[in-house]
Amino acid sequence: MQISEFAARCGVTVHALRHYEALGLLKPGRSAGGYRTYEPAQRREVVFIAMSRKAGFSLPAIAEQLPAFRAGRLGIGQMVEALQDRISEIDQQMRELHSLRAELHAHIAWLQARRPASPAKALCPSPRKENPMNAPAPHAPPAFLQLERLVLSMPMAQTLGLKFTRIAPGDVEVEIPVLDAFTFRPGQLQATPVFAIGDFAAVAAAGTTLPPGWINATVDATLKLIAPAQGVALRARGRVIDAGKLLTVCAADVYAVRRTGRRRCAPPCWARRAIST
Repeated sequence: MQISEFAARCGVTVHALRHYEALGLLKPGRSAGGYRTYEPAQRREVVFIAMSRKAGFSLPAIAEQLPAFRAGRLGIGQMVEALQDRISEIDQQMRELHSLRAELHAHIAWLQARRPASPAKALCPSPRKENPMNAPAPHAPPAFLQLERLVLSMPMAQTLGLKFTRIAPGDVEVEIPVLDAFTFRPGQLQATPVFAIGDFAAVAAAGTTLPPGWINATVDATLKLIAPAQGVALRARGRVIDAGKLLTVCAADVYAVRRTGRRRCAPPCWARRAIST
């Protein structure tokens, strides 16, 4: 049969058949008039090539397996193994893309946290009542700017897209966006980022009570999930309960911020040890 009819039966384009021929994957015959002709048995080879390409295999890789397929030596076990390897490659690519996506979201959050306020908005405030959880945070006192820079320089803080919304002695509020990379269903975060934002809020609150040259670290923590972490962002308020010279007890309430308000989802408690540097 001629190329147009053969292409239609195989479910591929005429251009694809000519491309396979140019690469040596397919060898059509020639009619007396010089036209390409194909045998019905060659349809099996074209379907194998087309399906392999759809699965993401390269043409050189297909060319290596095609002689064994033609000769009937390419068994089902070998094909299953090749497909499993391909799935592993796709999984790795997806992990890399998810990581890149989270990093891009973190960059966006970092930039947005540093976006200057619009003069027009400052001169013409909205008459509607503002949600306290969405109100702009006051500028951090100079004494706490170093603490804010230290926390925001941490790789995990950057990955989460963490930002400070309030810093006061013994009382800190931080926020992270709900990123798809940390969800197990659309808009709902796993427990890991819930714990992380609570930890950042508690350690920062304890950090506001430290003398110059001291740092702190978590020595014990308890997390209780009381509602789904579902919304557009998570906000955590860390506060000092009992400040000691070497051990400080803090609490951090984590809220899911929604377009209609907020909902408390975790009331963790942290103990932090002060360390002299």
